Amino acid sequence: LGNIDLAMKVAARAKLPGAEQLYSASFDQMLRSGDLNGAAEMAARSPNGVLRTPNTINKFKQASQANPGQNPLLIYFSKILEDSTLNAVESIELARPVIQQGKQQLLQKWFDEGKLECSEDLGDLVKQVDATLALKMYNKASAYAKVIACFVETQQYDKILTYAQRVGYNPEWTGILQNMVVLNPEGAVQLAQLLVNQEGGAKVDAAAVADLFLQRNMLQQTTAFLLAALKDNKPEEAALQTKLLEINLRNNAA
Repeated sequence: LGNIDLAMKVAARAKLPGAEQLYSASFDQMLRSGDLNGAAEMAARSPNGVLRTPNTINKFKQASQANPGQNPLLIYFSKILEDSTLNAVESIELARPVIQQGKQQLLQKWFDEGKLECSEDLGDLVKQVDATLALKMYNKASAYAKVIACFVETQQYDKILTYAQRVGYNPEWTGILQNMVVLNPEGAVQLAQLLVNQEGGAKVDAAAVADLFLQRNMLQQTTAFLLAALKDNKPEEAALQTKLLEINLRNNAA
């Protein structure tokens, strides 16, 4: 038996053809015999991760039907977490039952320990129960659009532009403002004012943003935005100056 184990390890480490089949056969035998801990140990510590595959995850899921009262998948992941980190697929598969059991604090612990591979999909899953942790996961996964969406949803508008500049991300700002207008009109105006007065040039089209506010009959907010956008009184902004005058005449007439 010792020689067989050694041969399997050598084959796996050398990435020889058939190495995965050798390990898989032995692993399947352990599962059939009900040795969940042994199977989990073998899969978690298989050289070069030959058994750390979606197929193995599915086998542990199926094993739960034959082992009531136990959770083979969690046994498997706990073995990995003892001395390694989870890959992206494993992180998602672990998060699902943990969230279902209401133990999302464990996800925070594993995140802090660097045990999870963050991805946009993992962040989407965690966001259902912990928006703050999801934001951290999106950030670590470089899911820039999702980070900004979280800032919008949590009304952390002051962080949006700073974050985008720090990571070198240039989103479609008008679309972001469209979402913000629904949640917080004043916040949308504040961000729009920052975007239109950036060093190196405006990041939004002032006329398009003004129309966005006017579509929702936000006359005061449109006025505040245009006053900021037109502060330099440039000749090429004559049309917007006229629009600002029209808005105020209409507002006074009302």
